[in-house]
Amino acid sequence: MKSIKQVLAAVLCACSLGAAAESGTYPVKPITLVIPYPITGAVDVLGRQLADKMATLLDQTIVVENRPGAGATLAAAYVAAAPPDGYTLILGGTASHVSAPLLYSHLPYDPVKSFEPVGMVSDSPHLLALGANTKATNLRELIAELKAKGANARFGSTGNGTMSHLAGEQFKRTFGLPAMVHVPYEGGPPTAKALVHGDIDMAIINFPDAIPLVKTGRMRVLATTGAQRSPVFPKLPTVDEAGLGNYEATTWVGLYAPAGTPAPVVKKLTEALAAALRDEDLQRKLRVPGHEPIYRAPKPFAEFVQEQSRQLQPLIREAHISVN
Repeated sequence: MKSIKQVLAAVLCACSLGAAAESGTYPVKPITLVIPYPITGAVDVLGRQLADKMATLLDQTIVVENRPGAGATLAAAYVAAAPPDGYTLILGGTASHVSAPLLYSHLPYDPVKSFEPVGMVSDSPHLLALGANTKATNLRELIAELKAKGANARFGSTGNGTMSHLAGEQFKRTFGLPAMVHVPYEGGPPTAKALVHGDIDMAIINFPDAIPLVKTGRMRVLATTGAQRSPVFPKLPTVDEAGLGNYEATTWVGLYAPAGTPAPVVKKLTEALAAALRDEDLQRKLRVPGHEPIYRAPKPFAEFVQEQSRQLQPLIREAHISVN
């Protein structure tokens, strides 16, 4: 049993840390950045590069902790329940803060009420990749080929309810392909393998899963799904450039703290994040695997996320997508 002195010491320590946060001396101890995905994954690499830069700017260690699982909801729930002192942050994104709340009927956190947005980090496009047996050389030909196949047309995804799946469903609706069948895989590499083997006709996949295969000629890609061309493949058009329909599918990443984190702490983190993303060297590193660094301050970032949710909700409902 702890003595009265030990209890008082712990209370005084907690109070001093809180006072430090309020007084502007934050951070006085290492910060933990939680990544909802496995080590060496695309978001993990982004998070570690960002953490290194922000650690320098804040003059404090940032420890990266990977907590993958359940579509990024395990990590989000963990951070939502953490002390709101600025020492536990999460690199949240489309999965944890938009699609999961729409797909799961019960979550141990609220994507809005449980977090303080620090700022947006990136908003990255995907690639429209073709299966080995797909003959099309442009988007118009692809749509015609898929329509001709009817119910035999198949698009792959990195898993049920993932952004890859939602982007594929959005593609079906935008270009009038109601019969095309969804084939879910367990992650990016199996989806890429299915494309290379010709098991599926197309897929909307992440840049890191496609780049090595495209550069070695083992995979063909028709377009990027962003509003602008990607510097990774500058000659590759966007889907919209075909002029056949308004289509855009991206995956964003942003920094969050638990709800109730003191405003001075959030402000200091926001300033460090903005400064980090202005760094040209960090921008270059993030763009190599296809990320597009885009900083948004807390308020416009929160508004952007809410708009994303409004756009995806009818798609999920109409496609009868559920992961429960």
